Amino acid sequence: MIRIQADAARQSGKDRNATLLFDLVRRLAPISRAELAKTSGLSPATVTVLVDELLQGGWLVELGVSASEERRGRRPVNLAINARRGAVATLEITGGGYILSVYDICLGKLAHHDGVMDERAQGGHLVALVQQAVGQLHGAVDAEAEARCFRQYDLHSCHRPSCKSF
Repeated sequence: MIRIQADAARQSGKDRNATLLFDLVRRLAPISRAELAKTSGLSPATVTVLVDELLQGGWLVELGVSASEERRGRRPVNLAINARRGAVATLEITGGGYILSVYDICLGKLAHHDGVMDERAQGGHLVALVQQAVGQLHGAVDAEAEARCFRQYDLHSCHRPSCKSF
């Protein structure tokens, strides 16, 4: 299993190479395996093995065959970050309420909720308000993450089993 970590000193060589590929896909998507091999300096075989593990782990998605220029041989399959792999929520407590925002793993904003709370709200009441807001945002986050991926890469449909067709 590959571990994507920010702390490069604690990573094995394999994990470090996988993190390199993940970062390249994040910055350059859509990108093919062949382009990853050229850009990273890793061998095509190493890129294939690591990309397959990143796909199995849900970190990357295949966008389908590239509609690139006329060429011989098999057309490359483009890759992108799986925005639905994870999310991070931020909570800002303000003078009269709170702001809850949810971002995908590429830091694209998925949802936002402004809540009002009176000055007596404490502990359990605040937790209940945030839980209610999270429940309201849950469905919107899933739909927005998937739609954002399709808009970002100008896709009309995906023919992979891991994708839903729009």
